Amino acid sequence: MYFQLAPTNSLGPVLTSALNSEAPYTSPPDVTQVNVVTHSATELVLEWTKVNNNPSYYYTLDSNGIETNITASEGGSTVTHTVSSLSPGTRYTFTLFTVFEGVRSRGFEFSAATVPTATSVTVTYRNTTALSLEWSTANNTDYILMLSSGRNITFTSPPEDKVTHTIGSLLPGTIYNFTLFNTFESVTQKYEFATITKISCVDSPWIFTSTTIEAEVPGLYSMATAKNNYQGGDVNGIVEGNKVSFSNLYPGATYSVSFYYLLDEERLLQCSHSVTLVPAAVTSLSCEGGDYSVFLKWEEPFGLWTEAEVNVIGIGSQLVSRTDVKIAGLEPSRTYNISVTSLSGAVRGPNQWTSCHTTSSMVVLVPEVVIMLLGLLTSMGYF
Repeated sequence: MYFQLAPTNSLGPVLTSALNSEAPYTSPPDVTQVNVVTHSATELVLEWTKVNNNPSYYYTLDSNGIETNITASEGGSTVTHTVSSLSPGTRYTFTLFTVFEGVRSRGFEFSAATVPTATSVTVTYRNTTALSLEWSTANNTDYILMLSSGRNITFTSPPEDKVTHTIGSLLPGTIYNFTLFNTFESVTQKYEFATITKISCVDSPWIFTSTTIEAEVPGLYSMATAKNNYQGGDVNGIVEGNKVSFSNLYPGATYSVSFYYLLDEERLLQCSHSVTLVPAAVTSLSCEGGDYSVFLKWEEPFGLWTEAEVNVIGIGSQLVSRTDVKIAGLEPSRTYNISVTSLSGAVRGPNQWTSCHTTSSMVVLVPEVVIMLLGLLTSMGYF
């Protein structure tokens, strides 16, 4: 229904009505600006000022042919609407219509982008002075890698699927903090992470016995473990400052000692070093002498050993892999000082000493033969 003015009479103009006639409404004005007040990876929160602050207007938002009717709430001068179920790092084009009594405005076109997915960074390589970083890229996305020192490295829409970048001239055993910004359509997401350069433990002083290891290793680490292939399992060391110690270890075993730093619940290997412990000494060393040789035997030492070195003072040494040895070529009726040393690779255990005396049975036999011959000759009348 609408009303129109009829010709005037003496009383003035007359209002008449027409039923079921098409309303002569003109298109309402368009909104003049749409602001994206909140960006996220899957949502956009839009806000605009009510057209003419008219509560009779409502709005239709078109996105790729999908329309949503939006009724302005009473009170206030702005309209807020959330567009959800979107894809990260995507540019969307919208048309916003003002609607009154079924009549649309020409439409206000605008575009907005969702926040790109935060790009995680993988540390692919670490040494004492350099770090290699890698991350996957997205189309039309720029990246800025910011170091804690304030240094920025820019990667403008890299064409590769992955970016690999090495940062050098760093300090050993130092934590470095990074922020990777990825920007799509002026919308930025950031990924913060930290990592640490390695340390060197080869040049540090190492002190070891048959059952203990001690070392003073400069650098940053929070735990240390030792493991040998014979027994398996890790032995945890005691870390105090830059000193670490292990006890109750297996004699003669080769241990791989590893230093770690716990960073954000991740155990990062800082350095490794192999140490072979001193083998235990041989026990129950005994000797049995002969005319021109001696026979040595001993009990196998506790732990690991590869061979034993038998050294006859004044004669020489030999290596044996058994627990006994016969040494020939000696002089009769003589005492020899002999040491037996356990070995584990190139590491020597304690010397065990014994004195061995060769017998003189042949020396005693010669005088007896001479006496017998003299007696025989005497009986034959030669004397």
